[in-house]
Amino acid sequence: MHTKPYDFEGLADVFRAEIDGQRIWDDRLLSQQILLSMLRKRFGAQGDVYRNSFAFNPGVMYFATPLTTDPAYTQPMKPTWYSIKQGIEQLEGGKAWKQVYAPFDQTDPYSKTPDALDSYELSELDHVKVLIAELGLCDLNRGSNGVGRETELGLIVGEPFIGFSQSRVSRMDKGSPGIIVLSYETPSELIDTLLEIFDRKSPETEPFYVHRRHEHSVQTVMKGGTCLNCKYKSIIHPA
Repeated sequence: MHTKPYDFEGLADVFRAEIDGQRIWDDRLLSQQILLSMLRKRFGAQGDVYRNSFAFNPGVMYFATPLTTDPAYTQPMKPTWYSIKQGIEQLEGGKAWKQVYAPFDQTDPYSKTPDALDSYELSELDHVKVLIAELGLCDLNRGSNGVGRETELGLIVGEPFIGFSQSRVSRMDKGSPGIIVLSYETPSELIDTLLEIFDRKSPETEPFYVHRRHEHSVQTVMKGGTCLNCKYKSIIHPA
């Protein structure tokens, strides 16, 4: 259809990833299988969601942004989004991340050359792209049904998300286990912070995952052995 077949070679990386002798992605694989068994009833056994999302690909990122309801925000923000996307793709000479999938670069409803996908096809495509990502990045500056659906879908299976916003953010988002929401003053400050977070040698050396630590009441976002909720506590979005 419109998605690429799952990268079976990447599955070995999922099973091998360990931090302090613990396999970090076992819980996510189990949660993903449970969710897919439910989605199969909705999309059908032959759908791309079921066939291509049974696991995820280390090194793939999903970049969720508000696109539909507020074009007055979307269009001026696009240069910043592109700078973030391109900066991440260039980290470590392209070895840190294999792909940054961004709907604003693929299925923008206000594009001069709109995609040919209908609503069902687009929904199926984004379900797949969220579920096969190691990590989600999300712009929370504007309320967005799409971004909300994308983050919730990923959080259900234990996919970590890093959000950013200068505006007020729903406490439902900020209180969800496995998401960290960052505040920032300027676009350049935001870009520098995100590039620092996502800079790594490879997915094997510093994988992103969720984990429960004694310092926090809920699961937090981890990069290798580092808790990002602790490292970036000075710029975490206020409650």
